[in-house]
Amino acid sequence: MNLSPKAIRFIVDALDFQINAYQERLSKVLDEDEVADITNDCLFLEAIRGDLAQMLESKVPVS
Repeated sequence: MNLSPKAIRFIVDALDFQINAYQERLSKVLDEDEVADITNDCLFLEAIRGDLAQMLESKVPVS
């Protein structure tokens, strides 16, 4: 998939928003299954975010 730098930044911002929402949910009292599910989802989103950030760095020329 070929995404523009603007599209990648938009997706990264959306991922940041969702990661923060997951982290807020983790600060509340949850059962072990919910904590495990949210933690796994958060880690997955963070990995995707990292990959997209690397793509963005390679697409945006440094001046």
